Amino acid sequence: MIDKEIVNNNLDDENDSTFNHCRVVLNDLVTNVNDVSQWSKWNSIPINYRLAALGSFFNKIDDERKLVYPSSQLFVNRKEIVETVEGFLVDAFCPIPKGGRVNIFAQPQSGKTTFVENLLKSFIQQMENGFGVDEIYYIICDNRPEDTIGFGQKYGSDKIHFVYCNIVMFDPLICESLMEKFYLALSEAQIKALGGKDILFIIDSASYFFDLVNRISKGRISNGNFRLDALLKIEEILGDGCNIEGAGSLTTLFTIVDSPLNDSSKFLMQEARHWGDCEIYLSHYLFSQNVFPAINLGLSKKNKERVSRTNGRVKSRLLNRSEMYDANATQWLDKYGPIDVIEMVRKKMDNKDTEILSVSNSKILDFIKKIFN
Repeated sequence: MIDKEIVNNNLDDENDSTFNHCRVVLNDLVTNVNDVSQWSKWNSIPINYRLAALGSFFNKIDDERKLVYPSSQLFVNRKEIVETVEGFLVDAFCPIPKGGRVNIFAQPQSGKTTFVENLLKSFIQQMENGFGVDEIYYIICDNRPEDTIGFGQKYGSDKIHFVYCNIVMFDPLICESLMEKFYLALSEAQIKALGGKDILFIIDSASYFFDLVNRISKGRISNGNFRLDALLKIEEILGDGCNIEGAGSLTTLFTIVDSPLNDSSKFLMQEARHWGDCEIYLSHYLFSQNVFPAINLGLSKKNKERVSRTNGRVKSRLLNRSEMYDANATQWLDKYGPIDVIEMVRKKMDNKDTEILSVSNSKILDFIKKIFN
C-alpha cells in the first residue's frame, strides 16, 4: 500500500516528534476530509513522514479487521443516466465490486484506451448525478500521454484528478519525481476513503507504470525481470483496493498489457490475478473482427477468493465474500459465443431498443438467455 522502504525508515523511532505530529494531523484529516485547513497542514509535512503515518494507520485498521470484502456492486450502467454496450457487458459478466480490485488484461491492439475512457465517461456521468463514486483519480502512464490529455482537459474538475506520467523519460530524477506524484495521488485517495468517500483509482497502463517502478528500484533481478525492491512495491499497489467498514472504499482499476512473448507481462498478469477481485479480458482477435468492445466474455470473470494484506505483509486469512452475483454467468457462452452476444447487445442498444434499455442490472443475464433460447 505504501512504499515499504520509506515506511521502515521512518517507523523505527515512534518517539519522533514530526512523525507523531503527522499521525495527529492524519487522524484529524480522516475525521473531516473536506477541511481545507487540515489538508494544508498535511501537505506541509515531508512526504516520507506522510507515507509512513498512512501505512501505520492502515496496519491498525487491518489488524482490527475493518477491511472487509465489499457487499455492493459498482455499476457501469445506470438506467436513465448512462447506458452503454461496455457497461451492459461488464455489469453482466464481470461485475465490479465497490472497493474491489479490477484488472483489465488487454492484448496489443484490442482497444484498451478507448474501452477505459468509455468506462470513465460512464462513471463521470453517474457521479455528476449523485451515483457511483465520489471522486476519480486517473493515472495516465504511457509513452504517448498526449493522446489522453484532451480527455483530461475536458473532464477535469475538483472531483476528477488526472496525473500524467511520460515513461519515455529515462532520467532517474524525472522517474523519482513521477513516482512522488503517484504516491501523493494514491495517499490522497486513501485518506478520502478512510474519511468515508467512495474513490475510483485508475492506472492506465499499469504495465508501463510498473516498468517505471522497476527502473528506479534496487536489488538483484528476480521473477519477470523485475528487481526485488520493485516486486514489493508492485504487490503493495496491486492490493490497494479496499472496502473499509464504517468508512468509504477505494476501487482500483489497472490495465495490464497481455503479451505472451514477454516474461514481464506474464509475471504481472500472474501477480494481478492473485490480488484481483475482477478480471476483464480484451481480445485482439475480436478487435480485428470489428467487434467493439472486444471483451472476451468467456475469460472475463469475478474471482472467488481474496487475500488481505497491508504494507506487503500477506495474511493467510481470506475475507468472507457475499455471493451477490450469478455464479453461472458464463457457462452458456460456449453455445452462443461472445461475438454473437456482443453484436446482439450493440445492435439493440444502437437502435434504442426499449426492451434492452429497460432491463435492470440484476436481470441482464436472464434477459440475454431468453433472447438466445
